[in-house]
Amino acid sequence: MGKIINTTDYLQSIVNNISREVFNYTPQLYLKKKGQDENIDVQAIASGVLITADRRYFLLTAGHVIEGRDPEDLGILVGNTFNILNGNIKYVNPYFDSVSFKTDIAIWELDENVAQSLTPTYNFLSLNQIDLHHSPLIKPQYLIVGYPWKKSKANPIKRKIKVRPFVFLTKQSQPDVYKKIKHEFHSNLILEYKQRQIKEFGSGIVKKGVNPEGISGCGVWFIPKFISTESVPEFKLVGIIIGQDQIKRNIISTRIHLVTEVLRIQFGLNIPASSITRIDIDNMS
Repeated sequence: MGKIINTTDYLQSIVNNISREVFNYTPQLYLKKKGQDENIDVQAIASGVLITADRRYFLLTAGHVIEGRDPEDLGILVGNTFNILNGNIKYVNPYFDSVSFKTDIAIWELDENVAQSLTPTYNFLSLNQIDLHHSPLIKPQYLIVGYPWKKSKANPIKRKIKVRPFVFLTKQSQPDVYKKIKHEFHSNLILEYKQRQIKEFGSGIVKKGVNPEGISGCGVWFIPKFISTESVPEFKLVGIIIGQDQIKRNIISTRIHLVTEVLRIQFGLNIPASSITRIDIDNMS
């Protein structure tokens, strides 16, 4: 006879199973000191999502991660190896204007040899796992998985970094929040994260949540159905995290159709044009 579990335990197991899959596509991004080639010291700064299309490989992250930094100083760790992300970058500088601030995305096409160097640890998400026509719901069906930089601790003796990921199941914020924080429904997906009043999954205990700084660039994953015959239900990429509001009650993402528009226009991928909104390519670097 199989073990009977309650609803909370079941949901927790589903979130854990999906998160383990999402980790395969979600690297932490590091910054090395300028000019270092050996015995490199790195600092955790952000997160990203790896995708593939037409046998090409891309890293998605937030635009502010790229702005003001030399791309040759950014990389991903595989074991103790710092992999510099050679390739072609297109990004929106969020400091350019108010529209750019609300978009804040970066797409980095990786050289094939760089992509291959990541495969011992990571996989690349295919386009069929991206929902570019997603219609947001106010239901707890959105999973955020990223890496707060304050939770990444370096061990200089073992020359390793211990990371603690951020995994949070949440729902879309109420419609009036978009107006309050001056973001747009057609281009942003705002999600509840009341950092000072987080209810612990299972126990219901209210406590202060994790500071999410460093999850910028990670994905927002929509779970259409929790009940499934599979141990890992279907999940779709629907947004890229770009920040948190000033009162620390919401996490802001750019909707994924803006990313696919950049892939379509700037990188020439055969992707259907978005019917939701278009991106202004004039403010891209």
